Amino acid sequence: MTTPPDPQTMLAAAKAMPPSPSRSRLAPYADAIRELQARGYSTVKITQFLAKHGLKIRQSSVWRWLKRHPFKPTVTEAVSKSITN
Repeated sequence: MTTPPDPQTMLAAAKAMPPSPSRSRLAPYADAIRELQARGYSTVKITQFLAKHGLKIRQSSVWRWLKRHPFKPTVTEAVSKSITN
């Protein structure tokens, strides 16, 4: 019977692992998608925009991606929005 590894050793080994690459086709376009979302575009319009620029993807994929990667305005964006409203 073997002894289980030390938790700290396992944690150190996990931290030494390189980050896993993104599997999402949308990840490279995150900045453009967030810009459109910040401007009030719907997922349908974002999907149409991506298709117009050569990325054919379903609207449900865009919706799921936005749900997993919610838009979080920066402090500057939040302040400028509150000033303009």
